[in-house]
Amino acid sequence: ISGTSGSFNVGAGTSSNTITTGSGGTVNVNNFNLTKGAWTQTGATLPSFNVSNNFQIDSGNALPSSNASFARAVNGTGIIDIFGLQGIASSTALLATSYTLNNNINATVTQYWTNTAGSGFTPIGTSTNGYFGNFDGQNFAVNNLYISTSNATNVGLLGFTSAGVIQNIGVTNANITITGTGNNIGILAGNSSSSINNIYTSGVITVS
Repeated sequence: ISGTSGSFNVGAGTSSNTITTGSGGTVNVNNFNLTKGAWTQTGATLPSFNVSNNFQIDSGNALPSSNASFARAVNGTGIIDIFGLQGIASSTALLATSYTLNNNINATVTQYWTNTAGSGFTPIGTSTNGYFGNFDGQNFAVNNLYISTSNATNVGLLGFTSAGVIQNIGVTNANITITGTGNNIGILAGNSSSSINNIYTSGVITVS
């Protein structure tokens, strides 16, 4: 699917219906919105997936969603791009899964994303539906993460984690902006009771 100047809006009949592609099912579009269903790319080899502007899962609703989920990971657990990383936040089942980073992640495109809370990346896990898998970055990093929101709690790459081990990961050159009040704001994690080992972060957090 190629539409570098266009938008790709895709949905299944119900939230439980699966949308999947084979290894040749590449996506290269300007805007992407999964409106309903379970997008699933979890094979041993993933097709290329690129959205140059706005990437949305169930636009207009908060994550995790009861309408749409986005799973994109090698063998179901290996994250290779920012789209699969954002997908972890999209359903309670994905929030309960353990993952690794298989390479460095370029998150520059998150500056063009919009969501119900503002713009940029949606933190993984909320106080109601926390992330409680293990996450091993394998000494790779997420670079240029962007989050902009208002009057927010539990903000970071990981918004709220309630169990498991988070380790061997960097989050570099992050830009997190909160307008109004902000509580539990961090670059790696906003609120975490996980065991956190061997991590490093850099960037700017602004609350105004």
